[in-house]
Amino acid sequence: MKLQENKIIKSDCINYLNLIQDKSVNLIVIDPPYNELPSKWDNFNGWKKIKTEFERVLKDNGQIYIFGKQPMLSEIFTEFKDLFSFRFEIVWNKNKGTWASNYMPMRSHELIWCFKKNNTKITDLYYDIESIKTPGEPYVRKNKAVSTIRNNWKANLTIIKDGRRFPLSVIEHQAISRKDKKEGQPHPTQKPLKIIEMLIESSSKKNDLILDCFIGSGTTAIGALKLERRFLGCDIEQEFVDLSNKRIEEFKKESIRQMGLFNKK
Repeated sequence: MKLQENKIIKSDCINYLNLIQDKSVNLIVIDPPYNELPSKWDNFNGWKKIKTEFERVLKDNGQIYIFGKQPMLSEIFTEFKDLFSFRFEIVWNKNKGTWASNYMPMRSHELIWCFKKNNTKITDLYYDIESIKTPGEPYVRKNKAVSTIRNNWKANLTIIKDGRRFPLSVIEHQAISRKDKKEGQPHPTQKPLKIIEMLIESSSKKNDLILDCFIGSGTTAIGALKLERRFLGCDIEQEFVDLSNKRIEEFKKESIRQMGLFNKK
């Protein structure tokens, strides 16, 4: 069976990965089960198998982003470390507490961990920092002395900056509500499109292949299409597969409509 790109199918993630060609994927973005709820969809323990398939299908300079929390992410790290190296952590601040309890603080954040293959140098990875810089006020700076860190800094050299700032490891974004008219979907753990776009845009190029084998509401697919990437995706629940494919078709129709309005101008 040859997988169709840009189409989500119902499949177990391991069976789906078995169908993907060796070293064909540029970037993996997944939001797997956190194993904290009794629900069937929040239960997964196949990391020993999945890491081997990830290592096989991912290009040598590809990267993996995994949404999660502790201790689930540390368990993944322990399982992955013979094939993958931890790169960095992003903290997503939701600005709203969940899981109220009398015995611990309300959790208002989630984590995103980035991994690379063990034998790949960081300098060989694709990471477009310019694409995810944040807006800011332009400014002019004059160096007072020669830098001890960068040899190209010279004393009294005037540097003009456009004001765009480097991204921080803590990002602020409200969690997606099912009642959100613009983005809300009937999925219990939907992630914001803006965050998915940041991961895809910074760590892949146009026409690259993005994989999400826990695709849920289809946000990774929408982000890939919006940024002119290809994608592969599956989910084990038929309800979410149908939801995602419907969302993709609606996105395509809206894109065609917007293009028509643009051409009329």
